[in-house]
Amino acid sequence: MTASGEGEIRLYKSDSGNTYKIPIFFSRTEPLDVATDPRQLPFVGQLPITLKEDDKLLLAMKGDAATVVDNTSVIRVPIQVKNTSSGFKYDTDLTAADFGLTSADVNVATTETIVGSYTVPAQMEIRIGKGNAVNSSIYMQLAYT
Repeated sequence: MTASGEGEIRLYKSDSGNTYKIPIFFSRTEPLDVATDPRQLPFVGQLPITLKEDDKLLLAMKGDAATVVDNTSVIRVPIQVKNTSSGFKYDTDLTAADFGLTSADVNVATTETIVGSYTVPAQMEIRIGKGNAVNSSIYMQLAYT
């Protein structure tokens, strides 16, 4: 990771109209990119905040310096998904594609910038963190141009 790409990452819960943002995760970028030793990744226990149908999970970054996050970034956000009609739950990860980071580069300034968003599908609820805590770590290897 280059010095120009360092900064703060935040995840927010928002409604479908983006009328509010509730912060649910915060970290510097440096501890989220330890590709050489995945055991050092920050653990994300299952958070008590539930995102329901049409809610959005916003990925925001505030850079230490102006930079561009490009579309080759690798992101893994652990979540638990629940089907509200059947009650079935399963663990998975949200990726850069889920946040819409595969199509274009995003300019990030020294003020907070939304770099991607994920909308919860119909009849689903999600929580950050997995039911199996061993696999519940967050990873972001952001690529910069």
